[in-house]
Amino acid sequence: MREYGRTDDTGFGAPSHEQSDEDISGQFLLSSETFSTRGLRGADRVEKWERHNARALLGLAAKSIDEDPLDATEINLHLPSLHLAHVSANAHVIERTAAHIRKTPADSIVMYFALYGDAFFYHRDGVRNLSPGTAILWDTDRPFMRGFAKGLKELVLVVPKPLFAEITNDATPHRGDPFVSSFGTSRHANEFTTQIATTMSDAIREPGGRGLVETEREVVDLLRGHFGGASATGASTQFRLVSRIAQRHLRDPALSATVLANLAGVSPRQLSRILSGGGYTLPVLLLELRLELAMRVLLSERGQQMKISDVATYCGFSSLPHFSRAFRAHYGFSPSSVDARQDAQLRKFA
Repeated sequence: MREYGRTDDTGFGAPSHEQSDEDISGQFLLSSETFSTRGLRGADRVEKWERHNARALLGLAAKSIDEDPLDATEINLHLPSLHLAHVSANAHVIERTAAHIRKTPADSIVMYFALYGDAFFYHRDGVRNLSPGTAILWDTDRPFMRGFAKGLKELVLVVPKPLFAEITNDATPHRGDPFVSSFGTSRHANEFTTQIATTMSDAIREPGGRGLVETEREVVDLLRGHFGGASATGASTQFRLVSRIAQRHLRDPALSATVLANLAGVSPRQLSRILSGGGYTLPVLLLELRLELAMRVLLSERGQQMKISDVATYCGFSSLPHFSRAFRAHYGFSPSSVDARQDAQLRKFA
């Protein structure tokens, strides 16, 4: 099947995305750039880092810890309305003060996705400790401070406030405490936050790999789902959401339409329509996803040490004969004939 940012809790698989027939990127001013403090004099690093961020992302003050020179790199991707970035740096502290806000008002919402390093987020009404797999949303025109004792890697998304108000129907979750959600492969991760992070990562890693206007549309649609639920998104986003949730729970043989609908926040009838729009029924989708997972397991070093019956159970099949028949019907050979050490050609199925 066509995959949508596929990950599962086994670590097998790689993200890929649905392609749109329309790409009007050429009608917009789009650009990507990379800035690094490496190679700069130690005394110049903080000043030039601050200057770059004020121009490309967000005005703020930075201070390194223990007098170590700031070693930081930022990849920026400027879309028609959104700004995306990947930031990595050693230990330091950043602050956006009232003075920064007066000098460089941003009129935007920022969302930080922590990839590496524990951090704190301090604001007037409190402090939040953040770990990898946590995303935090904040109003850029409200002062805040962030600290990274062991350095950081993160994704950053900046959304203009007028667009954010339209996305959320002016629900403005940013006006109170920081809005925090989780992302990643955990079963407790927010599906929309995870897909936003995946889409951003793919676009930053390969800015020429897909239509950047399509990237912006997808992120905006995912934000709508984040704050309005699956019913607020388009059909393709809904199908990706349901597919990802199904992938996270594939190993549960009791996964049903009712369970999946509850996890996706839709009714069973809505779930049926979403799957139908993607050309699937739930039994067909689950069977195909489980067979794909089984192939990845069998081709892995770990899978080489497992019995076929254990692979079947691991992938959510309650019956070994059913698994063997379905596997042969799908791939044209039995699961016991898969041996990655002897037949590298089979890897095309992974």
